[in-house]
Amino acid sequence: MAGTVVTDSDYHPLKETVHVCPICFESYKTPRFLPCLHTFCHACLSSYIMSSCQQKKRPVGFGCPLCRSFVPAPVYNKSPEKWAENFPIDKPLEALCAKGNEMNYCDPCKRMNEKVRATDWCKECMESLCCACAKAHGRSRTSQNHKLLTLMSEMGAEGGGHSHVDICRTHTKKKIKYFCQDHLIPCCTQCICTEHRGCKQVDSILHEAQTLFKAKKIDSLLVEIEKYGKAVKKLKSEREDNVAELDNSSDTMLQSADELRNKIISHLDAMLEKHKNEISKTIKVCREKQSVAIECFSDHQQLAECYAGTLKKVKEGGASVELVVEYHRIKQELSKILNEKVYSSTLKLSQKMDENLQEILKVAEFGKLNLDECSKGFDYNLALCTMNLIFELDLSDGNVTGGCFLSNEEILLINFETDCLEHFTADGKLSHTLLTNFFPDDACLKNSTMNTLYVTCSDISNEHCGVYMVKLPETNEEAMEILKLPLKKSCYGVTYMSEFLYVACDDVIIKMNCYGDIVWEFQTEYETYSVAVNKKNHIVSSSCSSHSVLAIDEFGQKLFKYKHPELKYPYGLDMDLEGYIFVAGRDSNNIHILSPTGELIKIIPALKPKCIKFRKDSRVCLIGSEKACKTRLCEFTCK
Repeated sequence: MAGTVVTDSDYHPLKETVHVCPICFESYKTPRFLPCLHTFCHACLSSYIMSSCQQKKRPVGFGCPLCRSFVPAPVYNKSPEKWAENFPIDKPLEALCAKGNEMNYCDPCKRMNEKVRATDWCKECMESLCCACAKAHGRSRTSQNHKLLTLMSEMGAEGGGHSHVDICRTHTKKKIKYFCQDHLIPCCTQCICTEHRGCKQVDSILHEAQTLFKAKKIDSLLVEIEKYGKAVKKLKSEREDNVAELDNSSDTMLQSADELRNKIISHLDAMLEKHKNEISKTIKVCREKQSVAIECFSDHQQLAECYAGTLKKVKEGGASVELVVEYHRIKQELSKILNEKVYSSTLKLSQKMDENLQEILKVAEFGKLNLDECSKGFDYNLALCTMNLIFELDLSDGNVTGGCFLSNEEILLINFETDCLEHFTADGKLSHTLLTNFFPDDACLKNSTMNTLYVTCSDISNEHCGVYMVKLPETNEEAMEILKLPLKKSCYGVTYMSEFLYVACDDVIIKMNCYGDIVWEFQTEYETYSVAVNKKNHIVSSSCSSHSVLAIDEFGQKLFKYKHPELKYPYGLDMDLEGYIFVAGRDSNNIHILSPTGELIKIIPALKPKCIKFRKDSRVCLIGSEKACKTRLCEFTCK
């Protein structure tokens, strides 16, 4: 036999890199490969993606852990923690890892009880082959088109030589051969026989490729990509320039602060020196004044001593003429001196600090820092936008009046026909329903980390109408926490912006703080059921009775009013990330797109839309209808 028979003594295992993940350095567990053909464990790849994207806002991709080449997100409507499962599994490598050390021996030879070193691997048969069996494999009519990989050089951390482009995403063992024009997705033979057997137009994948070339759609898409790239490059350049500007501003502010400090210190030093000089001069004057007084008192002291000495001397001589003369002379002179009333004065020096100077000690900071942020998006033309369906939410048909996006892109819907909050997963599957003791009408998210909501009730037939603060349970076993705010009105649409709650109450918009206190009331038209607020605190609402949209500022002053013959019963509205207004015309079967200043941009057909809610910082939205169809997750894409 041409193959080499081996024993345990001359066994040489394959290189470790063949079946060892380059992240965890252990044998692959569910190996998945990237477009750059590098392979990693599913768990390792998922953890790496999450760590790479956790600081990014709305990430669109990540860098390969090995070659650092950029890997676009496999799906853009799911969070990064779901990306790894959308990369193809490296089936040959998975089979090799499952075989363990047996991968080194030829499988056909083992079936003949022979132990021969394997040199190749067949992707289709998932078997190791020795040199002789590999040649026979290529000669056989049934396996002549099978692709063989060299175990030592072609297997390992490069995806087993795979290309994931031609593999069906649904059936990973099948190759793409068709293209469904109804759903605009590539399919394999199994897809055509199952999910797409009812589709009207299904072409071969080669026919679709030729159509794309003939219609020059590739060139058109390249133009759009180039436009997108230029827009991103411009925004990136603006951010880089802004960083440089911030650095310059920081240097200028630090220099100004230092200059002010030096000026203050110099001024204080000068004032202190002047104060010291004044103290020295005052002390000098006081000293001179007191020295004169001290010298005068010294003379008086000597005069007293002289008088006393003279009297003592004449006293010793007994009674005599001299005694009489000196006694009366000294008595008269002393009487004159005492009549002069010489007093002793004391000088006291004190100081009072300037009150303005004392105020410096109360200054806690050099100045206030103001940071203004101005957001700017891509320069897309909304007049050319289209509304594309991402998926329909399971079991979501009914009278949907409101809802919102929760953390991890999960979804909460309000079905007015029940007294439940319907909780859906990020991919549109109904997770569970939450019972309430009132009929909810709309909801908005207050705290994404705790899934705390504000939920409204418009049922005026009982005392339940108003606004509730609801904390969703983390597990199905926990109870839902509900707290009613002190507002007894029929409440419909609700939104939360800048720590304030805005509630549509039929003919008035009520602005409340987080404690439920009413801050302001804005008068509107009758049957105002929806409200939205932009970053400038401009309030936009729609009236179903007048079929119009009204915008006011934060003080209630009218900004604009929009009416159109093709807008009927606008029950719901919302704004996207750039402040464009999307109005759901229930009875006119359309959605009106307005500019932030109220100009009509485009009207898009839609079946009985009643509720429209955008996901934060995106153009992905929920569109609920009135008993017409399931609630849809859609995205407005612009050319």
